[in-house]
Amino acid sequence: MIGIICVCLLAVVICWAQAGKTIFLGEQDGLSHRHISQIRQDKDGFIWISTWNGLDRFDGREFVTFKSRPGDGVDMPSDRFRNIAIDDHNPNVINCRVDDNWFHFSLLNGAFTPATPAENRIYMTHPGYGNGKFENNSDTTRFTLLDHQGIVWNVLNNGISMTIPGSSPISVESMNNPAEVKCVSADSLGRIWVASKEDKTVRIIDHGTTYYLAPDGTLHSTPVSFGVAVYCIYQSPQSKWNVWLGTKPD
Repeated sequence: MIGIICVCLLAVVICWAQAGKTIFLGEQDGLSHRHISQIRQDKDGFIWISTWNGLDRFDGREFVTFKSRPGDGVDMPSDRFRNIAIDDHNPNVINCRVDDNWFHFSLLNGAFTPATPAENRIYMTHPGYGNGKFENNSDTTRFTLLDHQGIVWNVLNNGISMTIPGSSPISVESMNNPAEVKCVSADSLGRIWVASKEDKTVRIIDHGTTYYLAPDGTLHSTPVSFGVAVYCIYQSPQSKWNVWLGTKPD
């Protein structure tokens, strides 16, 4: 059961540490195939890459590959994804061209469904939208994409590269014991909420000063367990002073 508790609002800022650094990602990093036909970004920020061995999703840490599987009822001719685009009418759908056939991929359940013959004809000329740009005059770069965070993605002949431009001042918030951070959020006052799993803490970083949230809603300057792990944080639009914490369990 997901338990929810309402507490006083406090905050988040996310910064990239490697300013101006270019990182190459290829098959050795989990990319399903070196030949990439298109790159897009969905409304939630995930990067989607069509390859000749399936549809890859990248979350900044790892690749997950989607393709037709035996018994799923989808007659997909191969795993060669030749183009992808966000559907014009549904941002939760990616239209995928596999050889000469189009399929709908649902971001909600990860399932493929075939396009109708009429849709198939339309998608050949206009499959949807996205911000992957074809580079016609480059010998090495095939497509480029500028994502929502200002990161430049280049589709190369043997993989992709991501370049983080500019510089962002950062500070390191050390943890006494190893713990997986499950959620980072920010409030309207610029304070940062960080919830971690193993130590069951909720840190509130108020412009450089760290506090710990106790189960009774009080703040402490030394580590204190919240009692349960917090997996999601949501600021109420009705009252900007309220934050909802989704926990697991209770």
